[in-house]
Amino acid sequence: MIDRPGKRTKSTTWTITLIGIFLIAWAFWLEPAKLTTSSFEIRSSKWSSECSGLEVAILADLHIGSPYYGIEQLQQVVSETNKLDVDLILLAGDFVIQNVLGGSFVEPALIAREVGQLQARLGVYAVLGNHDWWHDARAIIDALKNNGIAVLEDRSLNIIDDNCNF
Repeated sequence: MIDRPGKRTKSTTWTITLIGIFLIAWAFWLEPAKLTTSSFEIRSSKWSSECSGLEVAILADLHIGSPYYGIEQLQQVVSETNKLDVDLILLAGDFVIQNVLGGSFVEPALIAREVGQLQARLGVYAVLGNHDWWHDARAIIDALKNNGIAVLEDRSLNIIDDNCNF
């Protein structure tokens, strides 16, 4: 049997095309619709034993307004996070998204109202991500603060819980 170069090229092209279609479907439909939680145990010799057992939820890169990821999905994330009943919640930025094919911009005030429903014994703290800075950092900071979320901008703070300082 003789292997023809044209046939091999056509087969390779179809394979690459199918892989590309799968990756696009994964990135735009499957992955955004999937809500998962992961748990990790972190140990540090620098922490006292009084700090043992601290539970922290970290939410990052929410990008509200991305295709298939709007306020309704954010409400689900907030609800599921509150069910975890953690000690501390950290919001690691990128609340907004703009100019994304298939997406729609969501006002920071609406996003902040939803994340303002998060509850943790030691509080909810946020920093901004690059998309937040590209949009309007001041508006996002104000919206978060108006909804009870402390925003750490060029500062840090000590959180004190009984005998545990961290």
